Amino acid sequence: MKVLTELLDFPFWVRFKLYEVGFLPRKNLPKPSISIGSLTIGGAGKTPMTEFLAKTLIKMVLRPGIITIGYGRKSKGLVVLHGPPENWLISGDEPAMLAQNLPNTPIAIHKNRKLAAEAIKDEVDVYILDDAFQNICTKRDLDILMLTCTEAKTAIFPFGLRRDTIWRLREIDKNKAIAIAKKGRDCQYMKKFFRHIFTFETTPELIFNIKNPRINFDMNWINGKKVYLTAGIANPERFTESMLKCGASIIGHKWFLDHRLYRPAQVKRVARKAKKLGAEVILTTQKDAVRIKA
Repeated sequence: MKVLTELLDFPFWVRFKLYEVGFLPRKNLPKPSISIGSLTIGGAGKTPMTEFLAKTLIKMVLRPGIITIGYGRKSKGLVVLHGPPENWLISGDEPAMLAQNLPNTPIAIHKNRKLAAEAIKDEVDVYILDDAFQNICTKRDLDILMLTCTEAKTAIFPFGLRRDTIWRLREIDKNKAIAIAKKGRDCQYMKKFFRHIFTFETTPELIFNIKNPRINFDMNWINGKKVYLTAGIANPERFTESMLKCGASIIGHKWFLDHRLYRPAQVKRVARKAKKLGAEVILTTQKDAVRIKA
């Protein structure tokens, strides 16, 4: 497996070196940029960090703009959001959720990040490049790398969850990179690559009704209640952990694939199963709510 992994890593190394020595040109963006990314597939906390960073920049009286490829969208070409789209399929579920939470922040969606950046350059002071660590053809001023601290234990995709090579961390400019991991994770191995690994913790803020978001409750509302969970996210275990911390009595769950469209029949089956088990509440994530509402 080790030899196979090294063979799979080799094309990544060649491509990186071609950009590093200048044989392949890197694209400059019109404004300063901060990349948020990871070495593994899903569940590292990139989207919450993108939202947190945007809100932090706004507090600093700066105008952030988010650049993303819009994974899972069905539309073609450039899409620019100034608030939530009519349907998440236009933008992808994560951009739609970010647009809900950051209605005054432009979000440009295109696989060509330079083209997306040009579209909103007059509206922003700094770009946030969502999920862009692997996008080595685009120059950035700072890399924020979200760690799961399982990077050294998993193989390259499709044999594991890693989508980039560990040697990338040896090549990274330590003066232009920040590593962040969820609080409590064992990141001892990763410390050899960074001067310091910062920690973060996500905390759910409220529970809202999907049909009518104005009906909402604080997290104490589920304390002691029989709860059925459903979600289509990369790391549903983290969702379970956070609900247990809020005192929910979890009686069952149904997990779906990430970024997938919910069919009405699927939603109805979940509701029937939860009712059969005696659930008082069915909970999902905000990202899933964007897709279910559609």
